[in-house]
Amino acid sequence: GMGFFSKSTFLGIQGILLHTVVIVAVGGLLKDDTVGSCIQHCYSSMELILISNPQLEQTFTENFPPELIDQAILLITNTLKIILGVSAVHLISDIFLVIGIILKRSFLLLPWIIFNSFLSIIVFHSVLMSAVYLSGSTIHNMSTDNLLQALVLYMAYWTYTNLLTIQLVWVAHFNS
Repeated sequence: GMGFFSKSTFLGIQGILLHTVVIVAVGGLLKDDTVGSCIQHCYSSMELILISNPQLEQTFTENFPPELIDQAILLITNTLKIILGVSAVHLISDIFLVIGIILKRSFLLLPWIIFNSFLSIIVFHSVLMSAVYLSGSTIHNMSTDNLLQALVLYMAYWTYTNLLTIQLVWVAHFNS
C-alpha cells in the first residue's frame, strides 16, 4: 500500500542505512589511503622475509615488480571511488524514496526506480561481459568456467529479483 509502513518505506530505510555504512567505510579507507599502505606494508614484509633467500627474492620481484603493486593499488583505489560514487547516488535516491512515500508524492520515487533499474541491468551486463572475456582462462590449471557460470546465473537471479522489487514499488505507487 501507500502507507508509511509499506514495503517501499522499508526498502528506502534499509537502503539509507546500508549505503550510509558503505559510504562511511569506503570513505574511511580512501581518506587514510589504508589500502595502499596495507599493500605496501605486506610487500615490504615479503621483501624482508626473502632477503635471506636471493633466488626466491629474484623470483618474487620478477613476478611482482613494484610497478605492478602500484597498478594494483591504483585499481583498488579507483574501484573504491566508483563504489563510493554509486553509493552516494543510491543514498540520495533512497532518501527521495522515503520522502516521496511520506509526502505521498509519487514523482519523488522516479529517481530511485530509474537509478536502480539501470544499475541492475548495467551490473548484470558487466558481469556477463567479464565472464565472456574471462572464459577459457585458468587458475593453477583449473578451469574458471564453472565458477563464471555460477556467477552469471547468480547475477541473473539478483537482477531478476531486483527488477521485480522495483516493479512492485512502481505498481504500488503509480497504478493507483
